[in-house]
Amino acid sequence: MKTNAFVKIPRNVGNEATPVELKVYYYLAGLPSFNKQGAYPSAATIAKKTGMCRNTVTGALLSLTSKGFLKKTKHGKGYKYAPNTCPKYGQNLPKI
Repeated sequence: MKTNAFVKIPRNVGNEATPVELKVYYYLAGLPSFNKQGAYPSAATIAKKTGMCRNTVTGALLSLTSKGFLKKTKHGKGYKYAPNTCPKYGQNLPKI
């Protein structure tokens, strides 16, 4: 799977996330579909690609979601993760 060479990371993610959460966020942000319609890799896939255990990845995903950095929606048997563009308020900004 090809990933982008450069990814845009919101400043507040870098300031407020733990190193483990950052690694998971960087992996997701590097996926081509992440900023468009969201990405839906499994926790096992993220763990394999980042060199972490699945439980650590699951905890980081839950934390990133609860902090408002990721939006998590049901997608088939798993979940789709997309960036939350307005994490302070827990909702996306309206498109103009």
